Amino acid sequence: MHLTGRAKDVIISGGHNIDPRVIEEAVQSLDEVAVCAAVAEPDAYAGELPVVFVVVRTGATLDSDALPLTAIGKIFKPALRAQAAQIKFTDMLCA
Repeated sequence: MHLTGRAKDVIISGGHNIDPRVIEEAVQSLDEVAVCAAVAEPDAYAGELPVVFVVVRTGATLDSDALPLTAIGKIFKPALRAQAAQIKFTDMLCA
């Protein structure tokens, strides 16, 4: 596999390196999606699992949320990784 993004964004799941850009390109191809970001979620078995945060287009029938952005308008993936970890931790506590 050839990685096209930053090495720190690589998702390592079950010993496999996953380029988040491949996931993002697939999700971004959906008509309802305005913008998306794929990040790693901690997983006790696989190490990490990919999760995708999505902002839907105006008028789409999906639920929508805003993504955290940097000062220059880029998606701030460290905040998404922290959010994914928090969701996973909460799920583990409630299980």
